[in-house]
Amino acid sequence: MSKVNIKYVVKNINSKEVRSKELKAIKTKNKITYKEEEMNVSIELSDIIKITRKDMHKEIILEYKEKENTIGLYKIYNNAYKLNIYTNKLEIKDNYIEIDYIIEDDNINFKLYIK
Repeated sequence: MSKVNIKYVVKNINSKEVRSKELKAIKTKNKITYKEEEMNVSIELSDIIKITRKDMHKEIILEYKEKENTIGLYKIYNNAYKLNIYTNKLEIKDNYIEIDYIIEDDNINFKLYIK
């Protein structure tokens, strides 16, 4: 386990909205975890990439497998909603992760840099 600095950039291709942030994270062999404001985030790296974002009121679980459809889950106030995800591109390197995907009708590009 090691402490690392990360930077993520999320672009919504449809709305042209871009969010980015630099944070401290903990990296193990197959997992990266960090806290973003009140949200705990974990990224699990295996055959399927799984990103979980959780706070007191909601939990979002997104799974990605390149060139495949997967189902995400959005849980809020004792309700659960399924999210349709199609992963166009999945690239994992030592210090870089890129996921280009379509969730429902939004085309999203997520990049994570580990410094």
